[in-house]
Amino acid sequence: MKKRFLTVCGISLCMAATLAGCGEEKEAVAESRTEAATAAKTEAPAEAVTEASTEAKTEENTEAATEAKTEAATEAKKEEDAEAADQAPADPNSFYEFVSNPSAYSWEGFGAASGESFNWDSFALIDFDGDNTPELVASCLSDDRPDAGMQHYVIVDESDSGLVFSEIADGVASAGGYRGTIYYIPGESIIYDLSNNAPTGAPGTTIYTFENGKVEYKEGGYCEPDMEADDPSDWSKGTWYWGTDAISQDEYDSKVNAATENQSGQAFNEIVFMDKDSMLKSLQN
Repeated sequence: MKKRFLTVCGISLCMAATLAGCGEEKEAVAESRTEAATAAKTEAPAEAVTEASTEAKTEENTEAATEAKTEAATEAKKEEDAEAADQAPADPNSFYEFVSNPSAYSWEGFGAASGESFNWDSFALIDFDGDNTPELVASCLSDDRPDAGMQHYVIVDESDSGLVFSEIADGVASAGGYRGTIYYIPGESIIYDLSNNAPTGAPGTTIYTFENGKVEYKEGGYCEPDMEADDPSDWSKGTWYWGTDAISQDEYDSKVNAATENQSGQAFNEIVFMDKDSMLKSLQN
């Protein structure tokens, strides 16, 4: 009985030991699986976060680079457009409207050239100020103009508020002593008038500038002949002025040459004008 009991007990103990060993093995396997799962869970989010961060940075850098390129291209386009605008000729549509119907416009003039009675029938494009944008010059070459002795010109330019007009004239005054010619120096913003006044032919000079689309008086001078002299046309006996200052004749000549670049201008009355239809076709091209 003791042996059987011991045997049974031995078997029982062995089974218990075996079961205990199996339990420990199961627990070890479970722990290993748990650790692996934990490590996998830990590594997976870390890798996901790293990948997401890398992708976010890549997208951010790409977006920044694209935005920088877009901004650079936009600025370059703006500069290119501004440069093109500076070099582009004046908008022909505004000039086209004027040439089509000059009498629809009004400005301060000399009277004879004002209103519908004056026939602006001749036109030219000239760059007076050297900005590569020509101004429009209009005149009347027909013989039926109100003042046949004087040749009137109107310079038309553009501004933000519309067309700007400046009217000047030369020729032979029907009343008074003026006999003169208007000149311009292309691209230099200089317009000047050289005249001789009847009855003595005493000289006079008027210097204008062309600024902001307008002809503006700048300076000038003249000779006042001595009407008490035996020969009033002997200007050497007259008094020479530049502005209100009395000067010598040599000083007068020097100032005229300095202001007119040695009288290098081109005469308005030698401008090659187009008729209305020809100018309208030119403005359309």
